[in-house]
Amino acid sequence: WHIPQGVPAGRRGTDIDHVVIGWGGVYKLNTKTHPGGRASVVDRRLMVNAKPTHYLRNSQHEAERAGRLLSQAVGFAVPIQSALVFLTGTRIPNVTIKQNPPDVRIYDRTDIPGVFKRAPHRIDDEQIAAIYEVARRCTTWTGSRACTCTAADG
Repeated sequence: WHIPQGVPAGRRGTDIDHVVIGWGGVYKLNTKTHPGGRASVVDRRLMVNAKPTHYLRNSQHEAERAGRLLSQAVGFAVPIQSALVFLTGTRIPNVTIKQNPPDVRIYDRTDIPGVFKRAPHRIDDEQIAAIYEVARRCTTWTGSRACTCTAADG
């Protein structure tokens, strides 16, 4: 698995926390830190401390954009699974999922190792290498030829 971190998401200084690339496919992870917070999910509604958020909508939008950009860069379709990872600062994360959203996975930090270990093989080594090579380049994400960054691998 390759994990570029802090991948630029456009030209406004925003980023994708982690792009995870391996045999199980490509995942776009955004971490959300809410020390002592409570997160709950019911279908298309995600609440943190009983307040609605735009996390699901934003996460799916970023995944669609990332899939388009990676697909253009490598020359083949790159489907991306969007995921939010909650960090509540507690030993047992306070995340309640009553109904999973259809297009964004919700995890807490304790889920992450198992998610990737258990992932079925979806892409081969050649595809992994090609996707990783373009995912590391900021030009893939920003469209600017002037950028000189390379996303750090985690």
